[in-house]
Amino acid sequence: MSADNHHSPTTNLNNLLQQRGESDKLSWEEKDGGTQNNILWTLTCKFNGNVLGTGVARTKGEAKNKASQQALEKLKSQ
Repeated sequence: MSADNHHSPTTNLNNLLQQRGESDKLSWEEKDGGTQNNILWTLTCKFNGNVLGTGVARTKGEAKNKASQQALEKLKSQ
């Protein structure tokens, strides 16, 4: 995984799906919660309608990367 270490999990997920020709099967749901001063983002990664990962963090990008990492692990094991 040498080259993967230089990119975010979200970039790696997009690259993997592009290589497989399955980018169109990826979708995202996002929700924000918490208080105005303490927002938590929840991003859910879906592939072909199935949830592959969910990330929760203070920034949208961090939550997306957490969800992407979970999705990558599941897709690579298939």
